[in-house]
Amino acid sequence: AVIHALSPVSNPRFSKYSGIQEWANCVCLFVNVGDKHGNSYNNVFTHAGGRLSWFAQPRQTEDTPVIQRIAATQAEGSE
Repeated sequence: AVIHALSPVSNPRFSKYSGIQEWANCVCLFVNVGDKHGNSYNNVFTHAGGRLSWFAQPRQTEDTPVIQRIAATQAEGSE
């Protein structure tokens, strides 16, 4: 439902298993957190929700263009 609300098209195509959905003006991360059954993940929100430790899939590295885009955006916001 969130992807449909954010998408510039009425019926977006995406893979929820990719972990990342990229658009021209933003990047959405699919983040796993704990569930009602006690399952947990290493993805953690800190600083009152202002920061996220997000563990990407192995194919996403510091050299992947979308990861570079996210890092560059973060760097701009910290200046």
